[in-house]
Amino acid sequence: MISDKDPTWSDAYVRPELLNALNHEIAIVWTEDISTFDYVRQTAMETRNRKGHARCPNPYEGRTVGYAVLDPKLKDRWYDGFLRRVFWVKAPDRSEDPAGVYAHDCPAEAIDPRTVAAGERGYVTLRARGRDPIHFRSGCQACLTAGRKNWQVTPYRLWYDPTRPAYIVGFYECPEDGSKWRCWNASGRYFSDCPCGYCVACHLKEAS
Repeated sequence: MISDKDPTWSDAYVRPELLNALNHEIAIVWTEDISTFDYVRQTAMETRNRKGHARCPNPYEGRTVGYAVLDPKLKDRWYDGFLRRVFWVKAPDRSEDPAGVYAHDCPAEAIDPRTVAAGERGYVTLRARGRDPIHFRSGCQACLTAGRKNWQVTPYRLWYDPTRPAYIVGFYECPEDGSKWRCWNASGRYFSDCPCGYCVACHLKEAS
């Protein structure tokens, strides 16, 4: 389901200041219909007020689509302002350019707005990622050896170790001959044995 949590997303990607901004939230206000967004960017930033519209972190390239409201009893100030979450989008994002650079991925600060609530940081879903986990595919060696064409299959199970961020193993079973195998562990957001273009590009980047 596209509303499922992306198994490659981890709490390790959440910045510390963002976690601090959650402590005194009492509401989230959306200025636009979130059903039109697969994802939004979220940033913790200083504002003068506890409530009301918050400016976009990048006003020259983006716009605010939501913001957090803080407890009116909050007195302690973070440096010279109140630390609040702001939700925003910019020109390259999928909502603005469906066929652009984020057509099948999302930026690092992205979050599915449907998973956000006051005091809840939310997470990235398959909807936000913009694709089914197609790069979790691997090849059946028996089928490759026999010259069969339909050798790519998707995993029937993914295993995620919560103690090791982004450590994922895909378990496979070939419907052609029943062969079973598993991929090597994932490092970051890609599988070490995956033949898709995204993972290959990651390998090339690591090797350079």
